[in-house]
Amino acid sequence: MNSYILITPVKDEEKNIQNLIYSVKEQTIRPVLWVIVDDGSKDNTSMIIKNAMKNEKCIAYVRLKEGCRDIGLHISVVYKAGFDFAIDYCKKNNIEYDYVGVVDGDMILEDTFFEKLINKFDENQKIGIASGGVYYKQKSRLILETTRVDLPRGSCRLIRKECFEDIGGYLITYAPDTVANAKAKLRGWGVVQFKEIKAVQSRKTSSAGGLWKGYMIRGEETYFLYCRPIHAILKCVRYLVSPPFYVGLPYFMGYITGFLCKRKRTDDEEIKRYFQSRSIKKFLRKQDLAEAAKN
Repeated sequence: MNSYILITPVKDEEKNIQNLIYSVKEQTIRPVLWVIVDDGSKDNTSMIIKNAMKNEKCIAYVRLKEGCRDIGLHISVVYKAGFDFAIDYCKKNNIEYDYVGVVDGDMILEDTFFEKLINKFDENQKIGIASGGVYYKQKSRLILETTRVDLPRGSCRLIRKECFEDIGGYLITYAPDTVANAKAKLRGWGVVQFKEIKAVQSRKTSSAGGLWKGYMIRGEETYFLYCRPIHAILKCVRYLVSPPFYVGLPYFMGYITGFLCKRKRTDDEEIKRYFQSRSIKKFLRKQDLAEAAKN
């Protein structure tokens, strides 16, 4: 019960992808198949991947048609292309796997990253989705991006195969990781982030197109999921009291823009009910406040 397939979306990652390839190569438990999906890179990303494929038989390369980068809906299309390819390839080649995994192109993983995650799954058969903690370097220090322990990070996660099938596979939607977490919880699966299992990224989350744009998209996703305005306001406040402070503004602007422009929202009734029913009491539970105070 320790085999997994891995999906990585990339676009113009020539500065980072070699480090990730080395990082995955050094894993104590390596993937049975690693699909790298190139979303129309214009730099040397594709050449680096193809060179790596000469020595690493587990790597498969998929290149999509060029298109503009969209951290919202488009990224789920890129991920799904990778999952569809991987699952079909495994069926055709009789490759068995117990987990499906995701790792972003700018990550460096500790050598035992997937081994430690798999051990956590083994210890608790109710865990459906798990991730490590995401860190970034600040001078010579590693800084943890603080989020709730029941919110696995989307950039370095494993999903138990049974859970993956139970939630309908990888869905094309805004905030696909958030949707997957919600659907897993609704079906009785545990979702957890193990912050002591380290993944280091080259840039802060949501900063690929600039933090302002990234947090605007987060706000739009919150609106898409039918989160109530009070949740958006409270989350905005929490962002404003933590470095870099200003990101609460674009986050709330994203939510308000969706509201004023009457943009499309999820048509998944299960997800709509889930996020509409989240109580303020739960949102402000002591665990959340304690973690916010650490920032």
